Amino acid sequence: EVSQSDDGTYISVKFAISDFSVNANGKKINEDKFNDWKDTIIMKPLVGKIKLNKDNEEDFTSHQAKKVYKLENNQIVQRYKFGTDAFGTFEDISVEEIDGVNTIVATARVWTRFEKCCEIIERKFANGEELHTSWEIAIVESHEEMIEGRKVTVIDNGVFLGHALLGKYVNPAYQCSKALEVAEEDEEIEMFNALISDIEELSSCSDYKSVKDNKENKGGIAGMEKENNIELSSLTTE
Repeated sequence: EVSQSDDGTYISVKFAISDFSVNANGKKINEDKFNDWKDTIIMKPLVGKIKLNKDNEEDFTSHQAKKVYKLENNQIVQRYKFGTDAFGTFEDISVEEIDGVNTIVATARVWTRFEKCCEIIERKFANGEELHTSWEIAIVESHEEMIEGRKVTVIDNGVFLGHALLGKYVNPAYQCSKALEVAEEDEEIEMFNALISDIEELSSCSDYKSVKDNKENKGGIAGMEKENNIELSSLTTE
């Protein structure tokens, strides 16, 4: 659903964030505990990045997330850096039944000062094109379960960092995650760009080089931190 504000300064867009099933990344939100942290989406940004897609039309891309490496306490740690812009903020969230399935639904105010963003949203609605989206969640607590023969990470507690608008050629982890009533760049291209970004970050990081040299002299690299538990739902393991 999309509506214009009376003063013309924003449009309200109602999004289906996700349901409570297992997504393409092997993650699911614990429906029984979601009410405890669902309001963390309030005042968090609706984000996106606008570029030309392969059809030569302006469209959203994906999370534009890349890993960066920093030296902290004499250890190399991995962090995420986001290249998206904020186009609006979320003002409410609820769980509604859509097509017989309990679905997380939230409404964002998209500021009309970001004219190009509003134009793309309205164009997609006018053309009957789905506008898929993707969560950005910092996982606070989770546990593992075997569901239908697959090991699944169940998110018991988390914090919404934002919610991303996806382009036509980006595949969301939840097919239900989209603007109601209104898909990542080509996967090979996106993964190639991500690999190049990682190589560039490592090769240009003098801190990494100096620590690497010191550790190698002592018999091996140590202390590389694991993932920092930010779940980006459009980035599938494939």
